[in-house]
Amino acid sequence: MMILALFLSQLTTSKISRVNSNTFDRAVKKTPISIVLISSNKCLPCKRISSIMDSISSRYDDSIGFLVVEYETSPQIPTKYNISYVPTVAVFRDGKFRTIYTGEWTQPAMSELCEDLINSDMIFLNSSFSIFRFQQLLPANLIISSPKVAAQADGLIDNFAGLLHIGVIEDANLSEQLQYPAAVFSRPNDHFTQNLSSIDIDYISSLLASPYNYIQNMEQLSASKDISLLALLDSND
Repeated sequence: MMILALFLSQLTTSKISRVNSNTFDRAVKKTPISIVLISSNKCLPCKRISSIMDSISSRYDDSIGFLVVEYETSPQIPTKYNISYVPTVAVFRDGKFRTIYTGEWTQPAMSELCEDLINSDMIFLNSSFSIFRFQQLLPANLIISSPKVAAQADGLIDNFAGLLHIGVIEDANLSEQLQYPAAVFSRPNDHFTQNLSSIDIDYISSLLASPYNYIQNMEQLSASKDISLLALLDSND
């Protein structure tokens, strides 16, 4: 009886929803943020990720929705977002696809993702060292030195919180001393940088998509069919 009661309790606190091609669009718009697992009934890592999502879902009430899509029954959804393997965890904001989550499939890492998605804010930078350190933040970052561009940054936080770190150089003398552009977008993993003169949300969204797939979960190696070149990196190097 105790085991049954515990099981029923978990069912009532879980906020995971299993959706299909008929219910997906409505479900992904139900909360400001949605974390979507593209799953398969034959996928063991999928069951582990689903369990992790289930364990953290009750913390976020109506701010984050947790959805599971079965590849076999709703192939239209992964095809629409160019998702070719399971498991894949995708992040949606206001019903729009934003990115594929490439971090570790662990409870601490996925909890950190959720916290970043709902608690991100602009960071103010006041030294050359803080600028350099900020430019190493993953998965991507944007440093703004122009007050005109900074005024447009609120829209970025609304759209890319948790996916893009946003820093603002407060000291105009520091910007001038460093000859810093109006804004600089960086993807540290592939050493990509792009100077920007204004904020274009669609363009920044395109910059977030790295041409490289950084795998932090060994199960992904066998699942990914689009890998033509594999490099093993040691983060301690």
